[in-house]
Amino acid sequence: MTETDFSINPNFNKYRASLVHHFVQEFNGLYIVKRPLKLEEVIELAKYVISGQFKRGVKLSNATICKDFFITTLSLNEDETFCAVFLDTDNRIIAYEILEKGSINYAQVSARRVIKSTLKHNAAKIILAHNHPSGIINYSNADIHLTQKLKTLLKEIDVELIDHIIVAGNQAKSFAEEGIILNLEEAIR
Repeated sequence: MTETDFSINPNFNKYRASLVHHFVQEFNGLYIVKRPLKLEEVIELAKYVISGQFKRGVKLSNATICKDFFITTLSLNEDETFCAVFLDTDNRIIAYEILEKGSINYAQVSARRVIKSTLKHNAAKIILAHNHPSGIINYSNADIHLTQKLKTLLKEIDVELIDHIIVAGNQAKSFAEEGIILNLEEAIR
């Protein structure tokens, strides 16, 4: 249950900065690698690039951006992790927070915890996400029930739940895109 300000892990940020500075050159959005990279370095570089697009004040306009971010931050977690992105009324990022870490197949997050964090960040909107370490991308009945429960409770405090994303390996599924909850593109109209 750690909060981050889009610095996934401060030690990794130093590593990423070093990696990008010494071994990768950016030119007009293209990344030129100066030497062969290990798999871990490629993953950290991807996290660095995506998290740079996903920081405080950035306006989110579609579910694809969110899915890419959550794939890079959650896909390698061995335990189920439940997190949230808190947004203002104009869909700009306020904060990202890991709300709960669980076991290999379950992370129990309470509605109280979600609401408390939402109020702490003074968010108008929220995007939830969690991973399935099993690699199974399908959402469970428990996932649907929790999403519906949180949507109802958040509505009572004038906060809109605009998506819930599930990550399994290098795949992500958006409840909004599946039509389970109002999608992000409709929410910004």
